[in-house]
Amino acid sequence: MEENEFPVTLEEWQEYVDSLEDDDALYRNALSVGTIKFGQKLLSEGYNAQDISAIRTMLAKRMVEERVAPPGRVAGCVVDYRELADFPF
Repeated sequence: MEENEFPVTLEEWQEYVDSLEDDDALYRNALSVGTIKFGQKLLSEGYNAQDISAIRTMLAKRMVEERVAPPGRVAGCVVDYRELADFPF
């Protein structure tokens, strides 16, 4: 996701997340969105903590739908996606 391609509203985020059909793209986005740096960027753009959690939950639910194992706490990812959605695997 290029910096100028970021969705703005939560509805746009949902559309973006829903469009991620490639497992690798979904995983990479979850990894990126799960970093402190990304959370700080969204905070600086006016998102609140609830919005950021909602975006991360969107990704978690999409990973469940697509049966993509979530990233662990690696490469700077601090989000436990398994806590945000019911992963059956």
